[in-house]
Amino acid sequence: MTIRSFGNKMNITGTLIKNYFHCKRQAWLYYYGINFYSELTRIGKLKHLEQGSDEIVLGNIKLDKINDNEVIEFKKTSSNLEGTKAQLLFYLYELKKKGINRIGKLKDLTYDDEYELNLDEKNLEKIKSILQEIKTFIENTKKILKRKKYKKNCKQCSFFDYCWV
Repeated sequence: MTIRSFGNKMNITGTLIKNYFHCKRQAWLYYYGINFYSELTRIGKLKHLEQGSDEIVLGNIKLDKINDNEVIEFKKTSSNLEGTKAQLLFYLYELKKKGINRIGKLKDLTYDDEYELNLDEKNLEKIKSILQEIKTFIENTKKILKRKKYKKNCKQCSFFDYCWV
């Protein structure tokens, strides 16, 4: 099992944030290096490629696409919209710390929806709060969480077989 922390510094990524909103169990597994890939995951990766995703890595963030005005995040679907928006806010926050200010654009490739995000004061406080919540969760959860109840989005999750079969 790979631990994703470096010394005393916790390595939080956009995927961890997105997973945290989807399922805390999934986030915990992901943080400790346990990943599963389903057919849906592979389809999502193919859809990214179709959009011309450049996937740029800057430190602990992987951006699908960035230009002079915006950071674009492609998603197969916006079924985890709150988590995906938090992921994009995290990217905007990390870029801002490096002196790069952009608008965030989230593109849902299934329903052809677009969402625009700005890192205004409200969203800045929101992402800082989310980051603290995730850090507290990871630090205080020493063993894997027991599954509680089956949810509608469990069936689409790449961790489904691990959790429910």
